Amino acid sequence: MEAFITNNDYHEVGFLGPRFTWCNNKIGGARILERLDRCFLNSKAMNFSTNLVLRHLARISSDHSTILFHISSNVAPLKKSLKFEDIWASYQASFYVIKKEWNKNYSGNPSQILNAKFRRSLKSLFYWSKAKLRDLNLLKNCVMEEINKIQISESDKGWLTDEECWVLKAKTDELNSTLARLNGWWKQRAKSKWLADGDGNTRFYHSFANGRRSSNRIIKI
Repeated sequence: MEAFITNNDYHEVGFLGPRFTWCNNKIGGARILERLDRCFLNSKAMNFSTNLVLRHLARISSDHSTILFHISSNVAPLKKSLKFEDIWASYQASFYVIKKEWNKNYSGNPSQILNAKFRRSLKSLFYWSKAKLRDLNLLKNCVMEEINKIQISESDKGWLTDEECWVLKAKTDELNSTLARLNGWWKQRAKSKWLADGDGNTRFYHSFANGRRSSNRIIKI
């Protein structure tokens, strides 16, 4: 199964079944197999559901395989595993969380101790992020609303006090850092390392991440 981006809006759906969808029905060295039949969805359709399955059915009365597109509704939920989030490293507090776990005493041989420290550090970072870090989308909306209020006040009065100017600058910096973290969060899930750093199209990363989830899901063996 595979899925990849053909341009900024259309995605190929992962498939099940034979790799090739067309055959010239000749024998020997003259026989040709190709994958000609594909299914593409735009970002809106890809975000509608992550349980998208495309099947290449057997060739019977045609030299092309029939393709069957299916939206699965009865898929068992995937068991989530803890994974390191790149954005954690952008918070200074994360280093203290790791340092605290790393300085604890563990028993066993060096390999067991190292593995235990890695596991405990990852788990501590996860619970720290749940307890201390705000939802990035919610934080972005709140900061934008605060900036908008200050700018409306400036428009009404025609000026800002020095304190209000500093608050506006601090909120703008906070918004930029939040947007950068959101961008990094989706970039990690998209795993599209070929894109240039600094591309802020988080909607694109969202669609690409959903496309990967769809193609990575095993429906049956």
